[in-house]
Amino acid sequence: MMRIPSTGRARPLLAALIAVLLVSGCTTLGPRLEPPDISLVNIRPLAGAGFEQQFEITLRVLNPNSVPLEGDGLDVILDVNGQRLGRALRSEPFTIPRLGDETITLVATTSLLDVFRQAFALPNARGALEYALKGRVLLANSPRWLNFERSGSVNLAAGR
Repeated sequence: MMRIPSTGRARPLLAALIAVLLVSGCTTLGPRLEPPDISLVNIRPLAGAGFEQQFEITLRVLNPNSVPLEGDGLDVILDVNGQRLGRALRSEPFTIPRLGDETITLVATTSLLDVFRQAFALPNARGALEYALKGRVLLANSPRWLNFERSGSVNLAAGR
């Protein structure tokens, strides 16, 4: 006759096995990364077509991590003076060195209506443009996204 092991011995063994599997599963997800610090460097209008306008956006990406930040994609939304100016996507791979920074240039697309809203709001800017960047980095060789947010202002009188 077959003997069934008592549950008293099986429970600690099962708990230890589950703990080992959980710990090994967490280590395969990679290191815990801090989000990058991203700031707006430049916005340059590009040719528009119909009811669409494109802008070249240059961002400075600082990596505060002790390992390189390797990305396979970037998704950024740019708001200016509390209103959406555009969205930019990038699918080319990039690497930001550990404890380093790089500039990345993206093309953002917006509607002509959003451009008009920004133009009409410009006289109320009081010498500065407030901006907000919100987005995420698609980590290389991973389905994980690393979210980031940044806001700041650009002094319009500085160039005069």
